[in-house]
Amino acid sequence: MTAPDTSSVAIAADPTPLDGFSRLTQRTVTADVVDQIKRLITLGTLVPGQRLPSERVLADLLGVSRPTTREAVRALEAMGIVSTRHGSGTFVTDLSAETLARPLIFVLDINRNALHELFAVRVLLEAGAAEAAAASADLHTCDRLAACIAEMRGAADAESFLGPDLTFHQIVHQASGNALITALMNGLRALTRASLLASAAGEPARREAADEHEAILAALRQRDGAAAAQAMRQHVGNARRRSQATENP
Repeated sequence: MTAPDTSSVAIAADPTPLDGFSRLTQRTVTADVVDQIKRLITLGTLVPGQRLPSERVLADLLGVSRPTTREAVRALEAMGIVSTRHGSGTFVTDLSAETLARPLIFVLDINRNALHELFAVRVLLEAGAAEAAAASADLHTCDRLAACIAEMRGAADAESFLGPDLTFHQIVHQASGNALITALMNGLRALTRASLLASAAGEPARREAADEHEAILAALRQRDGAAAAQAMRQHVGNARRRSQATENP
């Protein structure tokens, strides 16, 4: 009996490797549970402060096991999306930028290169916001910025300096007319809070920073977008330098 010709089968089963392909992994049920809860929060079905159904009820609603539900809740806790209170249940957090940034803050604490990259991103966004804000910075906006600078100059320590400093930047972001920049910068401030405090640790540093804000305001009063962007780049770069000097005296 003649053996079948398998040469064509061998060729089909072992094609020439192609670049760009990677092995896929099976999604887990836990990931699906996490995604569904996040989607309900996005839709507003679940809101900040709301209590989630009990583990048993949630498992029944989703058609999964209780261990799977428990694992999903732990994953959401690690993301800062929910928090479990012993004896009370699991609740959606306030979903503030500060709360959601906590996992990333840990990453930045152990990875200084990530903080370096974060400052680079901040320079780009802040300079762009200042340039855009110059086109719409009216007298009221400039007066509010001037009031922030006056508070900075009267600050006795880094903590009291930080409040008007952050408000100054928020006003600039809002004046840019770009809601996405405002949202992104709110998140970045949560990540860089420690560095911002470090950059204003001494009185000379606070005085220097206040002067830099004055330069930004002067450019905005002149409606000079290029000058406002340059003044902001200079300020953020100096803030980074002051922060590094404090961390590595």
